[in-house]
Amino acid sequence: MRPISATFVALYALLPALHILARQIPVIDGVIGGVPRDTESVIVETSVSPAATTPGKLRVIENSGVCETTPGVYQASGYGDLTSSESIWFWFFAARQNSATAPLAIWLNGGPGSSSMLGLFQENGPCRISNDSETVSLNPNSWNNVANVLYIDQPVGVGFSHGTTSVGTSQEAASDVWKFLQIFFADTRFSKFQKNDFAIWTESYGGHYGPTFAAYFLQQNAGIANGTVSGVPINLKVLGVGDGLTDPLSQYPGYISYAASNPYHALVSSSTLTTANNSYFKSGGCRDQIQSCYNTGATSTCSAAQSFCNNNILSPLVGPYDVYYVLARDPDPYPPDLSTYLGSSSLKTTIGAESDWEETSNAVYNNFAKTGDWMTNSRPDLETVINAGVRTVVYDGDADYILNFNGVEAMVNNLQTQFTTQFHSEAFTNWTVAGQLTGVIKNAGTFSYVRVFGAGHEVPAYTHGSLSYGQAALQMFTQIMSGNPLSSTEIKQIHANLVKGFKSGITRPLSYRRHQLLQLARLVQENIPAIEDAVLADIGKQRQECTLTELGPIVQACLYAAENLEEWVKPKKPEVEEFRKTWDVTVYSVPKGVALIISPWNYPYILTLSPLVGAIAAGCPAVLKPSESTPTCSAIMAALVAKYLDPAAYTVILGAVEETTVLLELQWNHIFFTGGTNIGRKIAAAAGKNLTPLTLELGGEKLLFGKVQNAGQLCVSPDYVLIPRSIATPFKDAVKKAYEGFFPSDPLHPESNWSKIVNAAHFNRLEKLLARTKGEIILGGKVDENLRRIAPTVVTNVKLDDPLMEEEIFGPILPIIEVENTEEAVQIVGDRPSPLVMYVFTDSEDLKQKLLNRTNSGTLVLNDTFMQLSVHEMPFGGHGDSGYGAYFGKSSFDIFTHERSYINVPAAMEPFFGYRYPPYTDESYKAMTGQAFVKIPEV
Repeated sequence: MRPISATFVALYALLPALHILARQIPVIDGVIGGVPRDTESVIVETSVSPAATTPGKLRVIENSGVCETTPGVYQASGYGDLTSSESIWFWFFAARQNSATAPLAIWLNGGPGSSSMLGLFQENGPCRISNDSETVSLNPNSWNNVANVLYIDQPVGVGFSHGTTSVGTSQEAASDVWKFLQIFFADTRFSKFQKNDFAIWTESYGGHYGPTFAAYFLQQNAGIANGTVSGVPINLKVLGVGDGLTDPLSQYPGYISYAASNPYHALVSSSTLTTANNSYFKSGGCRDQIQSCYNTGATSTCSAAQSFCNNNILSPLVGPYDVYYVLARDPDPYPPDLSTYLGSSSLKTTIGAESDWEETSNAVYNNFAKTGDWMTNSRPDLETVINAGVRTVVYDGDADYILNFNGVEAMVNNLQTQFTTQFHSEAFTNWTVAGQLTGVIKNAGTFSYVRVFGAGHEVPAYTHGSLSYGQAALQMFTQIMSGNPLSSTEIKQIHANLVKGFKSGITRPLSYRRHQLLQLARLVQENIPAIEDAVLADIGKQRQECTLTELGPIVQACLYAAENLEEWVKPKKPEVEEFRKTWDVTVYSVPKGVALIISPWNYPYILTLSPLVGAIAAGCPAVLKPSESTPTCSAIMAALVAKYLDPAAYTVILGAVEETTVLLELQWNHIFFTGGTNIGRKIAAAAGKNLTPLTLELGGEKLLFGKVQNAGQLCVSPDYVLIPRSIATPFKDAVKKAYEGFFPSDPLHPESNWSKIVNAAHFNRLEKLLARTKGEIILGGKVDENLRRIAPTVVTNVKLDDPLMEEEIFGPILPIIEVENTEEAVQIVGDRPSPLVMYVFTDSEDLKQKLLNRTNSGTLVLNDTFMQLSVHEMPFGGHGDSGYGAYFGKSSFDIFTHERSYINVPAAMEPFFGYRYPPYTDESYKAMTGQAFVKIPEV
């Protein structure tokens, strides 16, 4: 899975409000995450004078009234004493509702050495630090809305924790946290939570902590079960890791690629990138050193790898930007000073804190740097946890550099679990919050991945668009904690929002429609290179072909609709009978309502945005559902639509069958589908359940000459040629000559500009057709599975029962069928399913009339191909098996409007209608039924 870099062009308008966070990772000698030169001692005694410790027990302050001020919600803070000289600080907040049955989640910040009070006050706790650094305000998006949450400062020496600071590895930290939790669950105030579902949520260095702790807890549970370990089993159900360092070998190349290309801007110069790239790949460089750490596990080797890689890769590539949020410049401008608030002596007394608070403990960080734990691989532990059935989510903010999504997604792609195959087969789908596109997700079994748009390192601390701080993170937390996938349930909210917007009337004013049409034109015109890149990446279509056949026509369609909109919406005054001419009889073209547009992969932009032109012109909000087979194109489209068009009226839903199924369950005012006949029938059936008006533009059979556009993968591409036998030989010669002109070199050469087949399944289907045909291949026939290319292929001597004639080919294979005369050709076409378009090359007026009178097709084109697509004034659509309904130009407007009749009968007409009222008589019958007895003319 490669990053969908082109989606980024649309995100500038959706950036979060500037909210930069306190640092979690120390800068050592100018190096982010560097290794100190003098870490000789790994045991540090803290100089505090705590109250008398109680090894193996908690010391608790209950309901201090600090932070959580929701009435009736319990809280407790204090220490769990591991030994007489090791005390771990905790702060517990009960769930705001149903605390007794709600799950228990622990939160751990990273570092290593960072306090979890950062998460409590900046991210997901019941309150947030205010800009005055002295007060807090209640957080409506606190995670204790749905769970009991326990914030832990660990290892010993971090935050308010105090005592002998000796822990230097994630494994040692896991052991201490297990001991603390045993003390916690043994306390009578918290023993009631022993059997509740348990979750670990963590971030940053938590990419090590989370998997290591979870795997260790599972191991301890197994020991308790078989009698080798004593204690309370922990009912581990969920692991959540945000912006985490898990597998350095997978993740460190991400610094190079992210610095070069990310959603917002390049971070450094090309020369800096070249230097870093060399430092990573050279012999003995960063890659080799990480691999040596993996192979040997030697602390000196791993520590040296951390020093070298962070000095030569991580630190220099951020440039002048903030490592946690690349939209800000370094130094970090986050205004509230958490240390001022937590350093208050009165606050410490109130909550029971016994030591001065540190944001990040240098002593703990140095211990970890000494062991080289940073460069160890926690991915095997993550795989163990996932395979054990623990509901797991990895999430990442796309504006974070320090643990950027390029690296995190590389790590996720390298996971080897029971869900690996499924994960790789899934396409990214929209992640929406309150109907707003907020990121992209993948689900596979009990594993999910989320990339959050506009978020930095501490994802819950950011807002996005119109969302409030932490709103997106709370939705993620809620869905994962409930055991559900990060699914498309929000599709219903998107639909509801569009319905609400339509009912408010925002899409009806002509000025609004015209503005949106011009914005759609700008969407295309201002992003042509990025769109061309995406189309080239997904289906191999060359730039000129893309812009000629897709992008240019969309721009023109927008301008044509904007220019003619006022004329299209004018009320119509139909001719009426003489005695009704005093009535006000008017027909208004009114928008049908919210539309769903489902499009295919072969022309991913024009087949999606052309119907959208009609919807906008008609005043209809719309949801676009592009194909999952063109993921780069679809992702760019989602981002661009969010940037250029009104999100209250127009949005893109990514995904595959699951998302489409959810969409089709909803009530739409019109569904516009372009694609294959079989799927079209299913969509028609789904639409029928809700009596939804439907437009189907299907493939069907085509009598067509040309076959090279997009490797034959388009709905108006030829399936077969009917040629009179008398001119078959010169026709074949002409085809060969044209072939030589089109392809002077091998179309399968890697440098050729010949389009590729969209995916392996489609390639295999076409290859089998070539193998099964009984005809003679006179041109082409070569295939290249690796490049997914099939040479343009012409097959002669094809019969009507040949495999090539069983269904629409939709590929670069052109069968030629010889007939005795044009009468036989007309008969063949008439006996087959109606084509979307019929191309006829003839000067015979007799043949033209035969085809008009005896065949059906969506369009009939004489002596050229594709030209019907350039005529906006003419409707384009199918007939029978090739679809129903039509669009282009005003026809697109008509598709999405309802002709609403309006009659105002003047009161003066009432005397003329007196006979219509009961009681009925012979006289009233004669007066009111005369229209049924008029004279019918002779033929």
